[in-house]
Amino acid sequence: GGAESIFIFLYFFSVITGGLFLKREKLFLIVFIASLLYIGSILKTAPINALLQSNITPYIWANRFLIYKIGINIIALWGVAILTSVLSLELQKRRKELVEKTKEYKKLEQFSKNIIQSIESGILTIDNNNRVTYINKAGENILEIDRSMVDGRNLGDVFPALSEYLSSKAMPRDRTRHINITYRRPGSRNKVIGFSVSTLLDSVNHPSGKIIIFQ
Repeated sequence: GGAESIFIFLYFFSVITGGLFLKREKLFLIVFIASLLYIGSILKTAPINALLQSNITPYIWANRFLIYKIGINIIALWGVAILTSVLSLELQKRRKELVEKTKEYKKLEQFSKNIIQSIESGILTIDNNNRVTYINKAGENILEIDRSMVDGRNLGDVFPALSEYLSSKAMPRDRTRHINITYRRPGSRNKVIGFSVSTLLDSVNHPSGKIIIFQ
């Protein structure tokens, strides 16, 4: 379209889209091509013959508003390109940092799991609804159960004596104190298991359950 076209925004849209997905060199190439196309579309409707048949000064003066508009739009086009390029580089930088932090978090999480699984004491966690959320390998061996058998189950179904003790009024306020209790499993001999109970806190230090360490 000409100078009064309402579709000038399409040039800016192309530049912004290119800036999000292309490298800076390719983006500037798109801006250069878009600038040429824009100028060409304007001059197509401009009195070019007047330029060829007269001096440059009268032509510029006669079409000063058109030239001014072309200049403003071209400057705006390049300004949007530079700004989009800067924002795109910053976005790529943040994305790279996020990927690195995610990798570090996964390594740390795996490292923590390896430590917990390597501890010889049993570790069992329950939520505020008294449901088992985790048990390590040592805990499986001590209680002679498989993790798949206890995940999500009520503690009373897995360790009735311990569940009764935790819900009883006889439990001392100092829950970290070491206590011995008899563990009975059908088809197996009774075991005396020593355990300690602590409150399990979430990321904002709110109680989210209990952590039980036993052996």
